[in-house]
Amino acid sequence: LCGMFFGTAVISDGVQFFQQRLRGLPRPGERTSILSVIRVLLSLGIGRSRRESAGCPIKVQVDGGIETSHTATICLASTLHRLLLGSRPYWGTEDAPLHFTVVDSNARAFWRSLWRFARGRPGKRLTPERGYFSHNAHEVRLTLDGPFVLDGEVFEAVRADGPCILTAPRTVEWIVS
Repeated sequence: LCGMFFGTAVISDGVQFFQQRLRGLPRPGERTSILSVIRVLLSLGIGRSRRESAGCPIKVQVDGGIETSHTATICLASTLHRLLLGSRPYWGTEDAPLHFTVVDSNARAFWRSLWRFARGRPGKRLTPERGYFSHNAHEVRLTLDGPFVLDGEVFEAVRADGPCILTAPRTVEWIVS
């Protein structure tokens, strides 16, 4: 109710790894989750290329705009300002509550751009022409087949059932004292 996280492609792979292998550890949490992140990064870089391991065909429509097609390595959306390990992998400039990012499987300079991606600092590297897309939105429609994660739980999307519609009709402000 107070925050939402959606992910597919390598994100769902990482969550499934965590649930199958790490959830039963005595101290699960953000520190244990780093093992899932390391495992996903290794699967992207060693043994299998990004194109082989994480190409999730997906159609995207942001705020009723033109539908675009991607083969995503990473696809995520959140209402949260900070994600796992302090990352902020979005840099949209629109005034809207839902942060949405897609990294195509053929994105250029993926490894050199990983730090910029995690910090949400696009510079000249993280551009649509290079395979990096990030928007703030009120509604995102995603059409895909395969697993996706919503708030830590894995679900299965089927194109025939229609798009997954992500919205953030209201936001909650937190006061930290």
